[in-house]
Amino acid sequence: MNRAEKRSFDVVSVTPLSLRSDSRTLKQASSVHRLGYRSMVVEGLPSDFPSGALPFDVVASFEAPKPAVVPPAVEAAAPTTPDGAVDAQAPASDALAPEAQDDTLTRRLGWRVRAKNLWRKLTTSPDEITLEYVLDILKIIYNAAYYVIIRIAYKIYYIFAKIYYRIIWLFNRIYWYFRVIANKITYNSFNAFLRHVARYIIKYGYGQFWAIPKARLYYLHAPYQFPAVYARCIIHRAKFVYDAHDFYSGMDQDETIPTFWKEWIIPFETFVERLCIRKAASVVTVNDSLVRLMKEKFGCDAVVLRNSHDHRMEVIPERTIREVIGLDPQDFLVVCVGQWKRDTAIPAAIQAFSALPARFHLAFLGKGFPSYDALLAETGTRGRIHFVPAVQPGEVVPFIASADAGLLLYHAVSPSITNSLPNGFFQPLAAGLPILYPQLPEIGRLAESLNLGLPIDPRDAGSIRAQVERLGENADVRRQLITSVQEAGDVLSWERDEERLRAIVEALIGPSTQRN
Repeated sequence: MNRAEKRSFDVVSVTPLSLRSDSRTLKQASSVHRLGYRSMVVEGLPSDFPSGALPFDVVASFEAPKPAVVPPAVEAAAPTTPDGAVDAQAPASDALAPEAQDDTLTRRLGWRVRAKNLWRKLTTSPDEITLEYVLDILKIIYNAAYYVIIRIAYKIYYIFAKIYYRIIWLFNRIYWYFRVIANKITYNSFNAFLRHVARYIIKYGYGQFWAIPKARLYYLHAPYQFPAVYARCIIHRAKFVYDAHDFYSGMDQDETIPTFWKEWIIPFETFVERLCIRKAASVVTVNDSLVRLMKEKFGCDAVVLRNSHDHRMEVIPERTIREVIGLDPQDFLVVCVGQWKRDTAIPAAIQAFSALPARFHLAFLGKGFPSYDALLAETGTRGRIHFVPAVQPGEVVPFIASADAGLLLYHAVSPSITNSLPNGFFQPLAAGLPILYPQLPEIGRLAESLNLGLPIDPRDAGSIRAQVERLGENADVRRQLITSVQEAGDVLSWERDEERLRAIVEALIGPSTQRN
């Protein structure tokens, strides 16, 4: 443990993600620090924040994987002369010299060479035969008999060994096929489930427990680390807040989720989340629809803290998104903020922009996007569809402020997505951009009531094309929407939600003794 982990904190926030990828945790931990509490974050993977960039301590529960170090190949040294030069006449290998090879061959052939020499002696000089030669003949007969017996024994052994190893090979193949069939039968059932539970206990139980320091209050941003956090609460007599970013148990209706995940993993995680909610001192979520769903599912009353943007955390980037892409002032740029998710209708958006004039551009800001080169080539949108790497969380809003509109491509694939109100909705609005939004309950209700943009059907390329073109060609419509977005700035700010956060923390551990 480092020095920060050994200290005691007022509030420790725990997230399974990297803090760089979890803006909600970043805002919550910053607000806790701003309210005067000693704040710390335990993140799942290490972030790349510059030293001193955050006003609170951050520790990663798991280290980032390190690349394997491959030792350089060692080449055989060439023979050299005493002065260090390479000896061109030195043998290239340690092979035997011809004389040594002859001696070795003679020793290998043994009695056969001696028999050949004795026969030559008998045929050329029979008068010179002595007792020594007679003894040599007897030796030859003995060695020949021994050689024949050994060869026969070796052949018999080879035959039986071959049969034996064939049987072993056949047994191994049968055993291998049996394991394959058994794994096919049990992989999508109890066997795989037990492996998942074991990994879960090691990763989110034991591994997280030692990374989490002592605190008066823990703020849990996902149900996964509940066992470790609850164990810390018991040891330190602390409490914890559970912040549900999504309606996790409502993901099983998504058709893209594998059957094994629906039948085994999601019920297990729902069980863990139910325990987490039951033991939590307070439950928080992101909008009113999720409050209703959690009330129906778990019987709990949750407090709403939206994913609104906090302008106080902004950092001015070196370049804007328009400068990074290299667009002219007359180009119309639409930006979609957020890392890649399977629930976003990206192909439909690409198809929509293929039918728009060349001055219309679409940029995806985030990480994890797969290659769309084939679709870009097919639609002829290369150079107009841009995939921009993620920037620091505080830079997102100033970075996209040079765009002309925001785009949100979620569609109703599950109760969790249907009732979502994500960061990708608030960040373009915080940058002063009107937004093209799907008509989902929470997003549509808030956008329509405040006149924040134009509705689209994310799965219909014609709908996206028509509304983008309307926004880009009709200056009056765009001007009116920009005015509405600016007027809604106070309503959509994090400062309002921060007061709710203050009330939750003070109710659990009392007011702060200091103010930053």
